[in-house]
Amino acid sequence: MLKPYTAWITALIFLLNFETEAQPVISVSIKGDHSAKTNLIIFEAQVKNYTRKYGTLHLFLEDVNHQRQWKLRYPLLDGAASGQIALPDSFPAGVYALHFSLRRELVHIMGRVKDKKPPRQINYIAVAANQDMAATILPVDEYGYFEIPNLVFDDKATFIFSPVGKTKDNWLDVELETPVDSVFQPLATQTLFITIGTPEKGVDTTGYRFSGDSFIYPKSTLQDVTITGKAKKEAEKIVEQFQGGFFDKEGYLFDGLSTDEITTSISVLDYLTGRVPGLQIYNSKDSAGYSVLWRGFEPAYFIDGMETDLQGLLSVATSEIAAVKAIRPPFYGVSMGSAGGAIAIFTKRSTTGSRYGNHFRFVVYGYTSQEYTLH
Repeated sequence: MLKPYTAWITALIFLLNFETEAQPVISVSIKGDHSAKTNLIIFEAQVKNYTRKYGTLHLFLEDVNHQRQWKLRYPLLDGAASGQIALPDSFPAGVYALHFSLRRELVHIMGRVKDKKPPRQINYIAVAANQDMAATILPVDEYGYFEIPNLVFDDKATFIFSPVGKTKDNWLDVELETPVDSVFQPLATQTLFITIGTPEKGVDTTGYRFSGDSFIYPKSTLQDVTITGKAKKEAEKIVEQFQGGFFDKEGYLFDGLSTDEITTSISVLDYLTGRVPGLQIYNSKDSAGYSVLWRGFEPAYFIDGMETDLQGLLSVATSEIAAVKAIRPPFYGVSMGSAGGAIAIFTKRSTTGSRYGNHFRFVVYGYTSQEYTLH
């Protein structure tokens, strides 16, 4: 009879400790005079009774009539987070709710290599919007799963995955998930109200209820602004989908869709010969093959956003090339950087879901900048 009684006492003590454990509490102070049309929302948040060193503080901002909505998020480090939100001149007057919600994790990535026989290691390169770069080798389990935890970066970053070591067939079929973007049960919440400008009539906030579901399909944003300008060529659109901080550097773009000059060339290097200032391309008639130098260094090579070697670049038939971009030295889109710039080709199959498709390159959204302007 002693053992069941002891177990019951132990369970009761555990239950009492669990029920009396202090829950996290979000405390927020808002600064600024919001009666003016051009102003800032400055907030400082502290989370009390929170034992972890980091987390994510989501800020859902909307007018109390649920007509205009924005989702922002900030890294919580040592229980604190802060931000400065600039409002444009066109920002409508009204009463707005600031709903803060605490999540335990920072941004982190969970991924899976879908190949039938996934490698035990893969490379990844990440380039943030401010051009900061990280590169390392990730372990992959026997089922193809890998993880990149505890990421902190502003705006968004581009992640490119590749096999360890350059090969001719340098592609992976990868899927990613970022749990910080998914629906979650918050550890703590806090809702505050501010008045922007001078509303036409008083607003009663007692009936306001925050609904996370409404932020999945926002009803409206600020008035659309139409910008007119020169229409982009199809080749520019293809290159743009692979940019994300990699290929938007200054360089020379050649269109393989509107003309047949690339298609009728023996190779992409033969086409580029004499067309890019400072790019030296030699084609030896013996077994040495091609030699490429730009400012005395060999460039980095890419096919549809994935790094390859010179032979891999030459393996793509010119009839498959939609665009070529030669990026001026130096180029920082590879782990060690390239003093010789880069040559990137983009195939006509880059958007068709084939093995040249975009299944190894992803844009991941990070945190709101400390100084952010609402759009």
